[in-house]
Amino acid sequence: MPRTLIVLSFLALLVTGVGFADQTRLTVINRSTLPIAVRLNGLQEEEFYYLRVPAGERFIPAEKDFTIIKDIYRAQIYYIETYDPVYGFECPGSLGSTVNAYHVVRMVVNDCHSLRPLRGGEPRRRLPGGP
Repeated sequence: MPRTLIVLSFLALLVTGVGFADQTRLTVINRSTLPIAVRLNGLQEEEFYYLRVPAGERFIPAEKDFTIIKDIYRAQIYYIETYDPVYGFECPGSLGSTVNAYHVVRMVVNDCHSLRPLRGGEPRRRLPGGP
């Protein structure tokens, strides 16, 4: 009898873990003052996600966890305004990024205007005797 219980509990562990092998966790941290939506298009499994995250603040961000299928995704971020609550807008000059979701991923989203450095960034400092 104890041997049967050990075998049955081992089989139960195997059966419950089968469906989770191809999933991973994506954490989206929103530091912008607008709610956002993250669109993910899978490149290999052809999965599609449209994930909404509420507005946060720079020092008190909104954080949300999602369970997604393991894949490499093309990601695009949309900032949701009150006048366009369905589609939102893309940040001008931003390009989509690639997300490797074969492991646990954390994605941090800032305000649209803080993505680009002001005036092209800091000037390069010239050292004495250098180019």
